[in-house]
Amino acid sequence: MHAIAGTDLLCSAITEDNNTRNNRAVIDAVKTYKNNLQKYKTRKIDINELKKSYDNIVVNVKNAQPDETAPPRKELIKTELLWDTVLTIGALIAAPLIIVGGTLLAVFSLLKK
Repeated sequence: MHAIAGTDLLCSAITEDNNTRNNRAVIDAVKTYKNNLQKYKTRKIDINELKKSYDNIVVNVKNAQPDETAPPRKELIKTELLWDTVLTIGALIAAPLIIVGGTLLAVFSLLKK
């Protein structure tokens, strides 16, 4: 998934920036994200939980690095767009599936009567 790859690039940029690599809140947010990424890969959490971990990185990087031209802040812009796209596409795909599934359940329950 592109959002995950983008977040990996963000994590690399974080380690190369003095303000972010030495900030305990950023370091902890990255560790939490990486742990949650492993949980996501094993289907222990869903994409929304992983996104919450990513959002925590965003908040902490913005607090640690106020310079919007710094590499971590530039990567934030890219990854935010990727995450928004992933979640929007997921919602667009899920909504019709939920409607179809609900319709099928209703039809089957009527047929059983």
